[in-house]
Amino acid sequence: MKKYIFIFCFVLVINLLKAQETKTHAIEGSFKSEVPMYILLKNTIDSTLLRATVCDSASYFCFDDLLAGDYYVEVSSDKKTGHLLKNNILITNNSESIVDIGEYNRIDVFIQNLSGVVIESPKRQVYEQELGKFTFNVKHSDFAKGNKAMDALRITPMVTIGLDEDIQVLGQSPTIYFNGRKSNLNKTSLVQYLKALPAGQVAKIEVITMPSAKYEAAGSGGIINIVFTRSSQMGLQGNVELNYTQLHYANYSPSINLEFNSKKWRLFANGGYNQNKNYREVAHHIVYNTSSGPQIWDKYYWARQKLNGSYFIQTGAEFFYNDNHTFYISFTGNYGKQDLFGLDTTKVYQPGNVLTDSILKTVNEDNNKNKDYAIDFYHTFKDEKRNIEWESGIGYFNSNSDGQQLLNSTTTDINNEFIGELGYMQQRTNSFRGFNAQSDLLMSVLNNSKLKTGLKYSYTDARFPLQWYDGVNGSLIENEQRSDNYKIIEHIAAAYTELMLKIHERIKIQVGLRGEYTNNQVNNVVLDNLIQKSYFQVFPTLLAQYLISNNHIIAGGVTRRIGRPNYGFLNPGKRYENPYKYSIGNPYLNAGSSINSQLMYTFKQRYSCVIFYTNGKNTIYNIPITDPVKQTVYLMPQNVGREQSISIQLNFPIGLLKNRWILSNSIRYSGSEATVPDIEYKAPWKFYWSIQHNETFKITKNGKSRIGLDFNYVSSHLYGVQTVGSMATLDINISRDFFKDRCTIKVIGRNLLDTHNQTMERMDESGSFYQKLYSNDRGFTVSLSWNFQTGFKRKTKNKQSLTEDQKGRTQL
Repeated sequence: MKKYIFIFCFVLVINLLKAQETKTHAIEGSFKSEVPMYILLKNTIDSTLLRATVCDSASYFCFDDLLAGDYYVEVSSDKKTGHLLKNNILITNNSESIVDIGEYNRIDVFIQNLSGVVIESPKRQVYEQELGKFTFNVKHSDFAKGNKAMDALRITPMVTIGLDEDIQVLGQSPTIYFNGRKSNLNKTSLVQYLKALPAGQVAKIEVITMPSAKYEAAGSGGIINIVFTRSSQMGLQGNVELNYTQLHYANYSPSINLEFNSKKWRLFANGGYNQNKNYREVAHHIVYNTSSGPQIWDKYYWARQKLNGSYFIQTGAEFFYNDNHTFYISFTGNYGKQDLFGLDTTKVYQPGNVLTDSILKTVNEDNNKNKDYAIDFYHTFKDEKRNIEWESGIGYFNSNSDGQQLLNSTTTDINNEFIGELGYMQQRTNSFRGFNAQSDLLMSVLNNSKLKTGLKYSYTDARFPLQWYDGVNGSLIENEQRSDNYKIIEHIAAAYTELMLKIHERIKIQVGLRGEYTNNQVNNVVLDNLIQKSYFQVFPTLLAQYLISNNHIIAGGVTRRIGRPNYGFLNPGKRYENPYKYSIGNPYLNAGSSINSQLMYTFKQRYSCVIFYTNGKNTIYNIPITDPVKQTVYLMPQNVGREQSISIQLNFPIGLLKNRWILSNSIRYSGSEATVPDIEYKAPWKFYWSIQHNETFKITKNGKSRIGLDFNYVSSHLYGVQTVGSMATLDINISRDFFKDRCTIKVIGRNLLDTHNQTMERMDESGSFYQKLYSNDRGFTVSLSWNFQTGFKRKTKNKQSLTEDQKGRTQL
């Protein structure tokens, strides 16, 4: 056995050394175009065509396995007459393994080439604004290493992470996508996954405020599409990252990312583990307006939330059968264990009547395990001669959550004399499973126009069995009246068509129509009570863009969205913090809808001003309600009768000191108002500021040593009908690259502003509710990242055929 291990290690070392003998390089970049274009790589000495590849809308190109030499890159519509992209790309043995020539736009390239202007490599932009979509290029920022995907979302413009880690876009709830496909993870599993996923594995985060008809209409806040990194290099490459974070508690998270590319195959696998412990303090102040006067509750609550571990894994393969057919399969899994321990101390008193004063102490233990996995299979057919692309696929998902909550409350008077005791235990075994199937067809019609149409069907089966036990004389006895079992089944069938027209050299229009049929059944298995809702709705979309000149673009659009209640909101089971405060679902919720409109002006494709307006109806929010009779406060999802919001956002990157100092800025001024008819409450217009600032300074000219700053601020604003207090975060980092940029060490100072607190308040005729959340998250992170690559040289007689094998394979 030892002999075979020695032989294996010897062969591996020899191959690694051999791979280092002949160093190869790659030239990569991106090119945006409405129609497919050829990207040409030529020899500077005799203009010989060396490689050619096809590049379409927002696609990356890459020419790999290049030896030292002098090259230049052109773009052409016929593989003959080219327009210059980048000239004099001199590669030596000491050059970097990857030469990135930057990002280009078809309009800019063609106009500037006609005037004889030589185009320089454009600056990398951290933030990009397009019609209906804002992009945070995580891979272009120094933020990628040492952080998690959840941290990247937190500093993404237009995105806020609210109380209880709710993800919001412009104050609305979005739908989360991964690589253009909808995520089926529930909220708890999604948060665990995003906290474990390294930000370095995220290429970009797209905030799509005006989704086209292709996307599902669900999500009044639009869509957040998280796109993973993808290598275009041949051979095996990957990344290993180790993070240690010291906040209130010590946490650590290792991860690994592997990818192998060959002529016919792309294999990938990544996984990681995240240990997360955090500390929270919550202070409540509740006033009930009773017939005998206001009754006041003061509550001090502290909790330690301990996430023992969260594992994730993603693996899959792409098989490039030929130039026309590609097959894709992936498996994604997530496992998390969460333990929550809380101690709740509440003072109950009435002014001027000390005899009724009492103290309620509650111990709350909640243990939960989440197990999720999803399998996806897709097939893509491309016929570039007929300009046809067809993609069809099917996916299956399964999510299980096993939990147990134990609550014990003791009431004493002001002299600490025993008054009473109450205890109970809940056991939950929630499950979600289902599948979805879709088919999309894209073809060219008329001149410079594209037609896209498709079908989709999804089925979901969600179950919420609950066993309730009352504490009696130190024993737990099942309470069948409170035990329950809810089952939710949902069918959604959809069809869409959208047409992209270029009616003039400067005018582009996209019009789409989507129809969705929904059948939703909420069944109480114990009582045999069925609540069924079926409805069909139509969702039109209109987007238009006008090119005033090469530097000035104006665009606008309008779309309709739907906000379906999530399955947890439909479950009417109660979850208590103490005997007087609990949360409850609402099986009678209706789907909300909204009309979203947007107007955008862009200058030099770098600076933009965007105006958003949303008019929503029946939007769903979890609202605290005070009950003076039962003297309780409960959180219950409600349909907001009407909601309006307006936002103005400015995006302006700045480059100083010959771009050694890059500043990316996004400022938003917003306002909203809402009305809840069921509780006769109206939240008037409230305006607020939101600022995201990201900057990087290259300490050394070669950029190997850097210092960065990430600042995020949101002033007090409305979340539904509740007023949420301001929040500000500030992180400062310093990093250094070693070993030819393969190794990076980074130190991050986290939450240096001690204002990571949020308040929430609401007031109506029945009383008022005020909550303040404090999280002690000031600390630091030390990150070590190592990139590795073992390339190989493909044997071929015709070098032009190398890129023909890569058609359709573009870096995300």
